[in-house]
Amino acid sequence: MPLASYPANLRPGVVIKDANGTKGQYPMLLIASGKKPAAKAPDGKVVHVPYTDLLNADGTPKAA
Repeated sequence: MPLASYPANLRPGVVIKDANGTKGQYPMLLIASGKKPAAKAPDGKVVHVPYTDLLNADGTPKAA
């Protein structure tokens, strides 16, 4: 397969200012690190899953 170069379409400043600013075909997923949910939740449905719930006791990722 030949190599392809895809130009970046970057926006200056903030990438996502609010949840309504980037509507698309698929639902938006915002990822933030930490054990506690954000102090101010973004617009839309928020599901908080602490990252430790996704790891085994030895720190490896759990199976899907």
